[in-house]
Amino acid sequence: MGGGVINTVSENMIEAVNAPYLDAPYSGSEWDASVLHEAPSSTVKVSRVAESVFNIEGKVIDIKEFTDYQHPGMSLAATVLTKATQFWIKEGTANKDYSQIDLSKLRPGWSTWGRLLWSDWANVGATAQDME
Repeated sequence: MGGGVINTVSENMIEAVNAPYLDAPYSGSEWDASVLHEAPSSTVKVSRVAESVFNIEGKVIDIKEFTDYQHPGMSLAATVLTKATQFWIKEGTANKDYSQIDLSKLRPGWSTWGRLLWSDWANVGATAQDME
C-alpha cells in the first residue's frame, strides 16, 4: 500500500512548510519552494524533512474512506492507519536515552497546539464549574 513520513513542524518552520502551497508552479519542487532540506529515510521511499525535530517513517496498513452520502461514490475524507517503522529524533533535542523530547526545542506551535503546565490543568475543573 505504500508508506510515508510524518514530520513534526516547529514554530520556526511554519512559513517554510506553507510556502509550496501558496503560488508554487505546478512543475516545481516542493523542496525548492519551501527552502527545507531533504534527509534520507531508511524504511520508505520518500524523504523526511531534515529540519524536523521528530520524524516517523511508516507503512500504510489500511485506509478508511468516509463517503459523501449526498454524492455517492465521492469521498469526503479518509483515515490512514500507519505502522511506524522508524523514528528519528534530531540530535541535541532529547534526553540521554532518547525517551523524551525537550518541548522547548521541539516548539510545537501555531493554532493546533497548546502548552499547558500542571498548574493550568489543576484549574481546568474549577474553570469548568464556574462556567455552569
